[in-house]
Amino acid sequence: MRGRGWISVLLVDGEEPARRRLRTLLEDYPEIRIVGEAGDGDEALVLAETRRPQVIFLDIPMPGLNGLEPAARIPPPRPLIVFCTAYDRHAVKAFELNAVDYLLKPVTPDMLARAVRRLRTAVRAELELTADLERAESAQGRLLADSHFRFPGLEAAGWFRPAGWVSGDFYDFAVLDRQVCSLSLGDVSGKGVAAALRMAAVQGFLRVEAIRCRRDLGELASVLNRFCCEIGDDRAFVTLVHAVFDAAERRLAFFNAGHFPPLLVRAGGSEVTELAPTGPVLGLLRSAPFGCDAARLGQGDLLVLYSDGVIDELDEKGREFGRTRLEDFFRRPGLSERPVHEIRDGFVDEWCRFAGATVAEDDATLLVVKGTHE
Repeated sequence: MRGRGWISVLLVDGEEPARRRLRTLLEDYPEIRIVGEAGDGDEALVLAETRRPQVIFLDIPMPGLNGLEPAARIPPPRPLIVFCTAYDRHAVKAFELNAVDYLLKPVTPDMLARAVRRLRTAVRAELELTADLERAESAQGRLLADSHFRFPGLEAAGWFRPAGWVSGDFYDFAVLDRQVCSLSLGDVSGKGVAAALRMAAVQGFLRVEAIRCRRDLGELASVLNRFCCEIGDDRAFVTLVHAVFDAAERRLAFFNAGHFPPLLVRAGGSEVTELAPTGPVLGLLRSAPFGCDAARLGQGDLLVLYSDGVIDELDEKGREFGRTRLEDFFRRPGLSERPVHEIRDGFVDEWCRFAGATVAEDDATLLVVKGTHE
């Protein structure tokens, strides 16, 4: 409906004559297209989801759900709301729901003209914001590493699903020399554009410093922590797992700055260990100490890094995906014999089936690493 030079509108009123009158008045505005009509709140919710109108003209007293209820329950991105009602007592609550206007019946041509002028301004601002967010989404997509990475001794496949237009999660790969590469997965606190900006800054700084510090992970964590303190505030922080893989020794050295422990699943699912945190989150304590640890990544072993959005996802009954489902999937017999991108895709398919049609509450990011014979 967007970007076509017209405004898509849904009319919702329990009285058909009232809808007919409003429809007739709106015919004087060629830029307005009525994409549906509803006689109650339940039908309005269905049409709001299927027709995706930019604007809803909404009565308040109606059969079933009153107009305030669907206005509050429509998932984002929400349409603009113009309430049309015979009662003024709901005005305060209506504007708490970000109504663009509140028209008392009977709606006159002058009242509607003023409302349409406000709608034009609001829709134009929304289209400009959407265009900016689309450009930000595209730019962030270019910052992320390719979804598939191959290096002597390992392969990796990443997956990323932002809750909104942009995300505070990231994953990354880097080749440090012929025998050494690095792998990272991080989560910046917060959501939206502010978190995405911090994410881009952290990711860019990490790429530069990972090359400079190479195998000195304690130094890398400390430098990165000071940088996060400088660009954040008292409540902004970053959790991060950063690992360096030495192909000659098959050694995986890492630090975990307050992130959920990644899973290291031995070939065949016979054993599962965790890469536990080796230090606090980044960005809160300037002089925080950071340690590092190491593990061996053998042929067929799987390393699974993930953000909290993966295990915190809820299904349509409010049940959490959880750590147990994550571990059960990656312990399945024969899984490590498959290509890493198939393993990733199989998990994502199962995770998406679990989530169903629920609205994403948090960014979700996954990085699956498999030890190979190379």
